Amino acid sequence: MAVVGRAPAAGGEQAAWPWRLAREAAIFVAVVVLAHFLVHAKNEVWIAWAAASRGVETAVIIAEQMASSGMWAFGEFLQVLS
Repeated sequence: MAVVGRAPAAGGEQAAWPWRLAREAAIFVAVVVLAHFLVHAKNEVWIAWAAASRGVETAVIIAEQMASSGMWAFGEFLQVLS
């Protein structure tokens, strides 16, 4: 879409699509990495809080998570998507 009152540049939007594709891919990767980092950080805080509130070591909480790792992995996946 051209701006009214301006002539399109040589090559126009045809030349800009590789840069737009690269920018969109970089933004997508950045958002996914940030979401993964935030979910991991939240889980670290949750493990520490659960261990402190139950009066057990963090290894106990992690062992419980590992025993039902499929459920925890699916829940983390849903958190990244939302």
